[in-house]
Amino acid sequence: MFYLPIMNSNPLDSASLHFSERLELMAKRVVEGFITGLHRSPYQGFSVEFAEHRAYVAGESTRHMDWKLLARTDKHYIKRYEEETNLRCWCVVDISNSMRYPFDLKMDLEKPNKLGFSFLASASLFHLLKKQRDAFGLGLLTDTLDYLSEARLTSLHQRRLIERMTEEWSKASSQKNKTDLAQSLHLLAERVKRRSLIILFTDLFEDPDRLDDFKAALQHLRFRNHDVVVFHVHQKSTEMDWSVGNRPLKVVDSETGEILQIEPSQIRTEYIQAATEYQHSMQLICGQWGIDWVEADIDKGIEPILVEFLQKRKTLSR
Repeated sequence: MFYLPIMNSNPLDSASLHFSERLELMAKRVVEGFITGLHRSPYQGFSVEFAEHRAYVAGESTRHMDWKLLARTDKHYIKRYEEETNLRCWCVVDISNSMRYPFDLKMDLEKPNKLGFSFLASASLFHLLKKQRDAFGLGLLTDTLDYLSEARLTSLHQRRLIERMTEEWSKASSQKNKTDLAQSLHLLAERVKRRSLIILFTDLFEDPDRLDDFKAALQHLRFRNHDVVVFHVHQKSTEMDWSVGNRPLKVVDSETGEILQIEPSQIRTEYIQAATEYQHSMQLICGQWGIDWVEADIDKGIEPILVEFLQKRKTLSR
């Protein structure tokens, strides 16, 4: 676990009445205009999601006849449904306390903290997947799997997931939610039965001595035939490059509350080396299991990071 400089630890403001609507609009703005989709589902058939009517052709089965419409109009129509999609995607967000860093950033869509970045990226992907008629769901994890929705593609489902993310983002930063990625991902692998795309948003703040456990959890997901993407969400300037100035600092482990007094200049070289080696170890583990790795420095903004990711996925899908 790396230590982070203490920032303003005042609780985040409560979500405004229309914040979820603003989050949804922001997600649409991110998506519209620069991408046509991760994947197209060209199939239509008979499934649970009603799509449209078509004229009945003499001789075919009347199993899907719309009898109510026949009674009203005296015309024969068959209900057409959206086929079960051949892509299901879950955006799984680490909501442990370290993801609320920087703690002085309130619910700001233009400059979000790590948690806000992850939620905005997820909302953008939901919008994109819905346009492509692919099912999507949301997972939230700490040291366990706190929440996992079903994967659907309706507007109501999308709105509910955005409201759930808004509710979570609005919670106070003083919570001490801890990370246990290995345990959480094992639970996720057990819950998501069918082959899916799993996009994990996390700062990867895990015990360096438990890398084998993390590796086993990713192996579990791949054993279930899931396609996995890891977004390493961080603020590079402070969390990787240790650009925190040279004045004495009080630093806090954001998930345990442990506090240390330090001289930044005395540990800068050692810190950067440890952070770099740890990140490299995580990348190697992902590479061993064919898992895509995305560098997500929140200071770069969400659009360029998502554009690069989506372009890569589009290339890979050909």
